[in-house]
Amino acid sequence: MCYREADRAVIDLEGITASYRSGFARRKRLVLDDIRFKIPAGAIAGYLGVNGAGKTTTIKLIVGINRPDSGRIAVAGHLAGSNEARSALGYLPENPYFYEYLTPVEALDFYGRLSGLERKDRQTRTEAVLREVDLLDAKDRPVKEFSKGMRQRLGVAQAILHRPKLLVLDEPLTGLDPMGRLALRDIILRQRAQGTTIFFSSHILSDVEAVCDRIVIVDACKIAYEGSVEKLLEAKEGAFRVAFEGLAEEKHALVAEAAQGTVERRGAHHEVTAKDRASAERTLDAVRGAGGRLVFFQPVGVTLEEYFVEKFGKGAKT
Repeated sequence: MCYREADRAVIDLEGITASYRSGFARRKRLVLDDIRFKIPAGAIAGYLGVNGAGKTTTIKLIVGINRPDSGRIAVAGHLAGSNEARSALGYLPENPYFYEYLTPVEALDFYGRLSGLERKDRQTRTEAVLREVDLLDAKDRPVKEFSKGMRQRLGVAQAILHRPKLLVLDEPLTGLDPMGRLALRDIILRQRAQGTTIFFSSHILSDVEAVCDRIVIVDACKIAYEGSVEKLLEAKEGAFRVAFEGLAEEKHALVAEAAQGTVERRGAHHEVTAKDRASAERTLDAVRGAGGRLVFFQPVGVTLEEYFVEKFGKGAKT
């Protein structure tokens, strides 16, 4: 089976079931049950779920480290785990390991040989990817001196060294400071601009919301959602900001009670946030009934993190 650009699905999971045995009795535990989703070419896709939901298991199946109990996975049109599929993807595990005394140049030469790159191409690509991940100035330093963020960027460098169609990243943002996360987000966006498809898992949902075209959520062994962030959140009604003026201060308590919030001054007007539409409508009635004038009535967008915590928080595993 060969990849046709018209197919446009760089990752294609059909009916994937996976389990493992654990404990003294070696009892079988179901992790994924009839999982199905597709990631189109050129997308940045986030893979979300609580701890233990099966994200890392899914990634290991896609890159060919593990095999499913049943079902089929195609990577760029090739069976996952095949030489063709492995050549089409670059992979960054959650905790990448490098030989501590190697420099980035030496490490990438080693990985380039494993990928089958010729010597001249290895040299050219090593300089290019180190520049891409902003490690060119550190190319001759041993990895043992690297920070967490530098190691993550070196991990991305080895993953993109052979120009893969697909970049698979397992929790790439975990443990990074804000500047490190921003740097890695920029690398992901630049890779997409070069035509690479990116699939990554993360618990940092603000970053997922900022860069992803689409998301896939796994919950209770099943796919709970697949699609764009906008589509997921557009039907989710959040809070409302209600601004008003011309209301005597002693009447503010009535407005605060209706909104179940706190009235605050904002320049020439006052503002309160009502937690939902029903509270917002009661707030409007309170403002008008007390003789105030409405300045604006504005819905407050629900973030992906707020949605996720509300929807899946109770089922979180530690």
